[in-house]
Amino acid sequence: MRFAAAAHVTALFAAAAAVLGGCTTSGSAPNPPLPVLAPPGAATEYAIPTAGSHPFGLITGPDGNMWFTEFSTDKVGDVTTSGTLTEVSTLPAGTEPFGIAVGNDSRLWFAEESSSNEVAAITTLGTVTQYTGTAGFSRNTVLGPDHRIWFTDAGDNAIEAITTTGTISIYSIPTASSSPYGIALGPDGNLWFTEANNAAPKIGKITTAGVITEYPVAGATELFFIATGSDGNLWFTDYLGNHVGKMTTSGTVTLYSPPTANSNPYGITAAPNGDLYFTEENVGKIGKVRPADGKIVESAVLPSGASADPAAITSGPDGNIWFTEVLANKIGKIVP
Repeated sequence: MRFAAAAHVTALFAAAAAVLGGCTTSGSAPNPPLPVLAPPGAATEYAIPTAGSHPFGLITGPDGNMWFTEFSTDKVGDVTTSGTLTEVSTLPAGTEPFGIAVGNDSRLWFAEESSSNEVAAITTLGTVTQYTGTAGFSRNTVLGPDHRIWFTDAGDNAIEAITTTGTISIYSIPTASSSPYGIALGPDGNLWFTEANNAAPKIGKITTAGVITEYPVAGATELFFIATGSDGNLWFTDYLGNHVGKMTTSGTVTLYSPPTANSNPYGITAAPNGDLYFTEENVGKIGKVRPADGKIVESAVLPSGASADPAAITSGPDGNIWFTEVLANKIGKIVP
């Protein structure tokens, strides 16, 4: 009987193998390992003529140049991808231009931290139009799917939108004193923003109709910039917590730590190669994160040194990653 039972069991295994066929082998095959993630390459820097300008915002303009704001000297400038730098326009004193974005009208729209204005637009020829709002202290801008420019306003504790003719709409954030900071167009067609208040850091979502939803970010300390990744998630920087974070559109958060302690991740941008790049303000490096596994590598210290203070970051039309250096008073680019 034992032999008969053994034969019966053997027959069952044989039958199962026949049914599964090659599926058993292929289904259990491990995924191939991801390739080694190379760090960013060589960096090049271009000095701004005006000393102490503290360049901040940065974006690729409609003319293919890299446009930037000078926070402390109230100017807007551009630099060609070959390195010719021009300070295009001088703004009224105390304007304090901050984040910058391109509108659907081919003008560049920038936030102003001053109390007298909220946002302004500049043509590539240098003509500036100022738009006055309410409490001021605007920070960062982005073009929305409704063709309005959306921006964060810490003074109003709101997310605001402006039409190309200057009509401003204000949408109050439910959490008081949330300190809205970065803003980006999400993969779902909504606008996503960070709340930098380190007592209760959150990421918010706002529809073009003005409906706001907030998501807490457990484990984070101070959230600054945000970008949409190639994986369809939102990626953000946690400055004091020393993290780069990922949030799904349903609010699930994962945090990743750069190799260098206390690096203070700040600006972040998605690149055409699928990776995201971020600035590390406290150590003068550019970081790179792979969405597939959260692996992070870092560049060497920038030529201007650990105190260069890299801030805003974006992809350029030349295939390089461009960034502002606030304390070094330069615009930089790095091979991805």
